[in-house]
Amino acid sequence: MLVKDIMSKRPRAIMPETSIAEAMSLMRFYQIDGLPVVINRKLVGFVQLRELLTIFITDNTPRQKRESGFDMKRLQNKYTPITRAAVKQFMRTDRKTAAPDMSVHQAMEVMLHEHMSRLAVTDGDLLAGVISLDDVNKAILGITSTKVAA
Repeated sequence: MLVKDIMSKRPRAIMPETSIAEAMSLMRFYQIDGLPVVINRKLVGFVQLRELLTIFITDNTPRQKRESGFDMKRLQNKYTPITRAAVKQFMRTDRKTAAPDMSVHQAMEVMLHEHMSRLAVTDGDLLAGVISLDDVNKAILGITSTKVAA
């Protein structure tokens, strides 16, 4: 089975100027954990939710303070500039991609090796689709519909 057989052919994508807040909002709304970043269909990067979340986590905060509740005003003052920042400042440009004619097995190996749950599929430099672990799992199980029998 080939990547082109199971990939999402019209994936959600964002532009480099998209804010982090908007990117995270889109990921939450569509229940996905990563987005390709494109300019005129050309893949220029990829943002993944877990990578964006690390921007907000500071390991130098004492554990006791982290667990003692939230000061919303302080959090807003601290994170508003970050959430307004463009994803181009945080996107990865070195991520592996798959080709439409690559085997699903090879794509799965790339995802496992690179710790990725979504892999951009490119035809040359152009975004052709996205393949996810869910797509692979559905293919393995032979599921053709998103509905699950009760």
